[in-house]
Amino acid sequence: MKIRFKNSPGRANVTFKDPKNIGSKAKEQFVASETILYLLDIWSAKIRNIFTIMLRNLYKNKKQNFKKTQNAFRTAEIIAKKDDCDV
Repeated sequence: MKIRFKNSPGRANVTFKDPKNIGSKAKEQFVASETILYLLDIWSAKIRNIFTIMLRNLYKNKKQNFKKTQNAFRTAEIIAKKDDCDV
């Protein structure tokens, strides 16, 4: 039995050496676990892409973004002082 995932990072083929001796439940569980691992790979890759885009945008205009974050922290401090909250 061969299962093929399209655009799979590292898991192109899943093969059973002796499929006649394996029960159908075991086959289903194995396929399900491999599918979950494949989806987790895709999910982690998407998160990595999001973080790289965020970092690229942060370092593209260093001074502007630094000023923006400073201003955001200042406004948060002012709001917190008005509301008597701890920052």
